[in-house]
Amino acid sequence: MKFVFALGSIALSLLTAVEAGPNLTPDVRNFTIEMGYVGELTEVQDGCIPNGTHNLLRFDFLSKNIGNADFIAGKPLDRPDLFYYHLSHHHFHMREFNQYKLISSTGNFSSTGNLIIPSTKPGFCLSDSEQVLPNATRQSGYYPSTCPDDGVMGISAGWADVYFSDLTCQYLVIDQIPDGEYLLVVTTNAARKVPEDTYEDNTVAKGLSISGTVVSEIPLPSGISSAVIYSATEAMYSSTTTLAQSATSSATAVAGGSSTATAHPASSAAKGSFVSELSMGPMCALVLALCWSIWL
Repeated sequence: MKFVFALGSIALSLLTAVEAGPNLTPDVRNFTIEMGYVGELTEVQDGCIPNGTHNLLRFDFLSKNIGNADFIAGKPLDRPDLFYYHLSHHHFHMREFNQYKLISSTGNFSSTGNLIIPSTKPGFCLSDSEQVLPNATRQSGYYPSTCPDDGVMGISAGWADVYFSDLTCQYLVIDQIPDGEYLLVVTTNAARKVPEDTYEDNTVAKGLSISGTVVSEIPLPSGISSAVIYSATEAMYSSTTTLAQSATSSATAVAGGSSTATAHPASSAAKGSFVSELSMGPMCALVLALCWSIWL
């Protein structure tokens, strides 16, 4: 009997181990429209906005870690593949971390033909800005908002990194956008260079109604569900990854380089996590089946 319970405990611990890890999901809120905005010089230099006067859709962007482990991006000085130094802001930003785009609420969601406004914000600095889960392990922020060069950037479990709507480049330029209904599609950890438990909830969509200087949140159109959003995002990500891999392979062939590639640490970690999940599942099933046979 003790042997059976011991095996059961092992199975439960294996299942628990598989579920542990960070899990980011985005959110957007606090929508406003600002008319007649003139961008700062740094915003123009960053490509966030052209010279002149423009109309903006502003909003807060949250990267919420709803997992049970910290999301750790590492030290900027150690990860030039993830970070770059922003000359105007005088600190490091993450590359390709958060993305957002405004698309028409009509047409095929998976098509790029209904894209209205793409994201232009160049980069992000991660920190614990706001507690989002009451049972968070830490009750005060651990990762600072100072974007240290030699410090670790990340988001604690139960916390969110927040880019508030009044920050530079935290908007979409909506000049000449007619009144109507739109989808704001937002993604966090877009390049997937930092492993998570799952990427299935890294993209969400919000329905918006724009009329003059008024913007309001509305229900998503019929047929647009979380599954549809994930499927479309996964297809676009796979296509982009394939193109990038093809370009890298072609460049290597032209340069006459070795065909042996060194795995990126983040990619290796993600692969290792995936492999462990594949192996843990059958292992747990085997242990549970053994428990049941012994019990009988």
